[in-house]
Amino acid sequence: MTASDRAHRLRRLASLGLAAMWSLVMLGLLSGASSDPRDDLEAGGGLAVGLVVYLPALALTPYVALIVGLGLRSRSPLCWEIFLAAVIAELFVIWLFTSAELLAYLAWLGILLGLGFAVGMAAGVSAFLGGLQERTLPPVSRP
Repeated sequence: MTASDRAHRLRRLASLGLAAMWSLVMLGLLSGASSDPRDDLEAGGGLAVGLVVYLPALALTPYVALIVGLGLRSRSPLCWEIFLAAVIAELFVIWLFTSAELLAYLAWLGILLGLGFAVGMAAGVSAFLGGLQERTLPPVSRP
C-alpha cells in the first residue's frame, strides 16, 4: 500500500468519524428533555439556550457537512481541513460539557457528548495521521 492510499483511507475514516461525532452531538442536543420538573429551564432559560447553544450548533452543521462531503468525495488532500473541523467540533463539545443546567435538562446529552467526544478524537487522530502521510508524498510533476 502506498502512502497515497494510506492517506486516502485515513482521510475517509476521519470524514466518517467526524460525521458520526457530529451526529451524536446533534442527537444529544435534540434528545428529549428530562421528565423531572426540577430540571426544567427557567422562563428565560429556553431563549438563552436557543441563542447560546442551538444557534452555534446549527451554524456549525453546514461547515461540518461540507468538510465531510468533500473528504468523502474528492481525492484532493483535505486531511488538515478535516483535522481543523474535528478540533472545532471538539471545542464545541467541551463547551457544552460546562453547562450543568443543559446536561441536567437533556437526559441523554452527557452520554452522547461523551461518545461523540471519543469518536471525534479518533477522527482527529486519523486526520492528523493522514495529513502526515500527505506531507510525505512526493510532489506531482506537471508538464
